[in-house]
Amino acid sequence: MKKELFELCKQCVNQKFTMEKGMVCSLTNEKASFIETCKDFIEDPVAKRQFEEKKLQTEIYEIEEESLGLSTFGIKNGVIAGKIAIFGAIIWLILGVVYMNRIFFYPFFLIFIGVVAWKKGIKRKRKEIF
Repeated sequence: MKKELFELCKQCVNQKFTMEKGMVCSLTNEKASFIETCKDFIEDPVAKRQFEEKKLQTEIYEIEEESLGLSTFGIKNGVIAGKIAIFGAIIWLILGVVYMNRIFFYPFFLIFIGVVAWKKGIKRKRKEIF
């Protein structure tokens, strides 16, 4: 709940920063104490735009990280990106053994990365549901 209050206050013209308390309301000199809405809230259009842009950039970064860079090809789901990484690693491992009589160690790293991406994708889906 505190995070939502803080995010709303960051978009208000009545915000100010003090060394003792951090961000406070310039009208009360106290931290946010309202439940859902603030009666004194006045939206700062510049701060709201900056907040929205930062939120969008954070979301884009999370999607790119979760999808192992495959979001540039339209794959934004971490589960699918993880499956692609694991599948590619297994193919690489099999082809290395069959055609070169070698076991490469890079596919094992790729499998690990694929499992991590898969888990992040599942975590993100659960987060979206709740």
